[in-house]
Amino acid sequence: NETLLQVGLDSEVEVEPQAAFGVLHTKVGPAHTTLGLRHDDHETFGSNASWRFGLSLPITDYLTTRANAGTGYRAPSLYELFGRDETCLNDICGNMELEPEESDSVELGISLEPYGAPFALDIGYFDIETENRIFYKNIGPPTYEGDYQNDVGKSTSTGTEMSLIVDLSKTLSADITYSRINSKDAS
Repeated sequence: NETLLQVGLDSEVEVEPQAAFGVLHTKVGPAHTTLGLRHDDHETFGSNASWRFGLSLPITDYLTTRANAGTGYRAPSLYELFGRDETCLNDICGNMELEPEESDSVELGISLEPYGAPFALDIGYFDIETENRIFYKNIGPPTYEGDYQNDVGKSTSTGTEMSLIVDLSKTLSADITYSRINSKDAS
């Protein structure tokens, strides 16, 4: 249940979104699989089903591959729809014309954890496409006033990540992560 009391107004906005989800984890031979299903029901934006599937497959005792794919859904929050604040354009942050975000994503990766070695290495690639991404658009200096908008069309984010975890002692480790991300808005 999400309720937003408008500052300076005598009105209250309330919505009661509902969702149900389930996750199934299985092991088939050496492979581990995960299947997740979710159903959202929003009184303003209707129903939507999303899913996620994951597969983890050990190649050797120290090398594991993984693949994940799925969809996502997010209805605008009440603040994104109706919010008011003096820092926003004409004191209105909300935009009642917003549409829900929907996304498709894929992730591939490998993990290297040699037995007895004082380190672990993880390398991954991801690709996310988001339709109608919700973002705060400001008009820039000097006030930076703005409001929430949909990035109409598909926004993308692709990239690679690499993490190295090194055990320095029995109680201390260092985690070094490098990410290279290429993000593009719909325009």
